[in-house]
Amino acid sequence: MKREATASDTGLDVKLKAKAWTLGAAYELPIAADFSGVARLGVASVKTTASVNIVGVGSGSESDTKTEAYYGLGANYAVAKNVKIKAGIDWSHADFQGSTAVVRSISAGVQYEF
Repeated sequence: MKREATASDTGLDVKLKAKAWTLGAAYELPIAADFSGVARLGVASVKTTASVNIVGVGSGSESDTKTEAYYGLGANYAVAKNVKIKAGIDWSHADFQGSTAVVRSISAGVQYEF
């Protein structure tokens, strides 16, 4: 996962960035013949970095890393015996100097099974 937010004003640029490594497991629950739900649970190590640049003064950055649980939900639809359309969303948290924000990862894709 990687997320970034920026803000600028005259002579001032601020950037917040969150990057994460995850390790987890997924459980697929059949709901209908071609449709299934997916539940995910795992561990995420989220690194949050804040960077500031002040024109004529200088720049700097600082980062925090926190490891905690992440969770997610998804759905799969089988369009053929060996082809699935997949969609999902995962949630975790990014922490920086005592402040916490929710980090979401939204995904979509196609899976082909050999």
